[in-house]
Amino acid sequence: MNHRQTTGRRLPIVFAAALSLLSAGSLHAQQWQLVPEVSFSTFSIGWPLADTVLTGIDVLQARNGAYLQLGYGVSLQRDYYLLIPERESAVHLFGGYEQLGVTDSDGESLQLRRAYARFGLDQILLGDRNRANRYVMLSLSNTSRWVIPQTEPAEAGDSGSFFTHAPHLQLAFRLAEKPDFWQVLGLSGSIGSSLESGHTSAAAPWAFLVGRAELGFSLPLFSHWLYLETHARARTFLADLNPGAEYPVWYFPDDHTRASATGSVDLKSRVLRTNPMIPLGVELGAGVGGHLEAAGLRDLDPGTVEPVARFFVDLAVDSTPMFAFRLRSGITWHVPTGAIGFLFAVQ
Repeated sequence: MNHRQTTGRRLPIVFAAALSLLSAGSLHAQQWQLVPEVSFSTFSIGWPLADTVLTGIDVLQARNGAYLQLGYGVSLQRDYYLLIPERESAVHLFGGYEQLGVTDSDGESLQLRRAYARFGLDQILLGDRNRANRYVMLSLSNTSRWVIPQTEPAEAGDSGSFFTHAPHLQLAFRLAEKPDFWQVLGLSGSIGSSLESGHTSAAAPWAFLVGRAELGFSLPLFSHWLYLETHARARTFLADLNPGAEYPVWYFPDDHTRASATGSVDLKSRVLRTNPMIPLGVELGAGVGGHLEAAGLRDLDPGTVEPVARFFVDLAVDSTPMFAFRLRSGITWHVPTGAIGFLFAVQ
């Protein structure tokens, strides 16, 4: 299993922070700010689900793998009233690089490189995101990717590299504390739909609609010393807009004809929060997650869940608006088989 993409993952964070520091002063008056987009995850466990909260992993359903994202963009926000008076609008333009390496349940190694560009528009409909962190928001975005497999596909006729596009519309809400990064009390959710499409040079384009929904909350049991955090996500196929279209061997999302759901519950304890130069925190956590998949939402059977327990330590670093991330390390335990694995992520 090749995970060479882990090399040099720290340097882009430092570089992004330096650029953000320069941009914060020079662009603040125009309400623009440069924002880094960095994520790294790796895991190795004995079943097809990793930590469901790790970016880019839950869509792969692989046994072992790693995900790396290095991106940068500009964001026009901070109470910029573009469409509705006294209601914040935020415009985002991001670009970057992603690399994925996984081993699927059949032992086949998959390595992908992806260049991506994303445009997004957020419009607050009710409430205030910057000052109160209580709002209802409508978001429209599109992410386009150029996907390059690192090894040639085995099936004849597959063209290798291909393009994907994912316009997405969603309605989201949040009732939470400020600052959001350190909250232990909050409720958030979203519902929306995506058009997942793509094309190659050798085959007809594909396009299908999927629906997505998320719900999560955090609840203090004993202040920040012990709090509950839970998250659930569901995805379902809605319609095939080009029946019969052939998909590349390396197409990465879930099976477009099926529905899936993931959920997790964690108990966390913030044992340290200090501010020597920038806010730092250490959290201990233990929880359990699970994954369901079926032909449709009504066919999802909770009795088929194979739970995975996890025990982890988070190092939280906050230098908003330049960057804020959590570095997580820990172990996983597949309860039915007793298989032990590890996880490591920068979020």
